[in-house]
Amino acid sequence: MARVETTSSAVGFWRSVRRCFWQSAEERQTRPAWWVVAINWVLAFLLLSLVAWYAFASLRYNWNWDAVSGYANFFWRGWFTTILVSAMALVLSTLIGVTAALLRRSGFFVLRALSRIYVETIRGTPLLVQISFAFYVIASAIHLENRLVVGVATLAIFSGAFI
Repeated sequence: MARVETTSSAVGFWRSVRRCFWQSAEERQTRPAWWVVAINWVLAFLLLSLVAWYAFASLRYNWNWDAVSGYANFFWRGWFTTILVSAMALVLSTLIGVTAALLRRSGFFVLRALSRIYVETIRGTPLLVQISFAFYVIASAIHLENRLVVGVATLAIFSGAFI
């Protein structure tokens, strides 16, 4: 008789586990209350903060910032260049992406096909390959040696395919 009770309690346990992790279609369509979502986000943030704090607190490395301080101007210039390239590529990629989206909704088959070829080709090629091809092949062919312009254009063309 004790065996039956153990089995039924084990089945009950696994049913409750299943209910926690596998929901039916009806259960998935109901949304939890806003405070449940808020508590989950707060708990996730606290857990992530605790893990990050523990990871950084356990480091026992003696950082030698004096060796790097002479390069501070280079780091700041690189950071500003990164922000500049990102901002210019964001604006240009938005224009390219909106244009490609409008072409995909066009009534002309040729424009839709060209837009689809652009999107599928760019999405299917790694960014590093595109940057290398743009700089060493296309920019060299048209004698464009400004790396900033080539980088912004390539990044914008790549990002525009995902808008």
